[in-house]
Amino acid sequence: MKIERFEDACAWQQARELANLVYDLTDQGNFAKDFRLRDQSLSTRSKR
Repeated sequence: MKIERFEDACAWQQARELANLVYDLTDQGNFAKDFRLRDQSLSTRSKR
């Protein structure tokens, strides 16, 4: 498999999936209500 873009790399794809899981989990429960902690933890969040 030839990688022409960084999005083609398997490691990048898996990291993106993991990041999305973390985002989904932090949007629930008590973590979602602790805005200071959530904002600090997800400061590098980008659109999916």
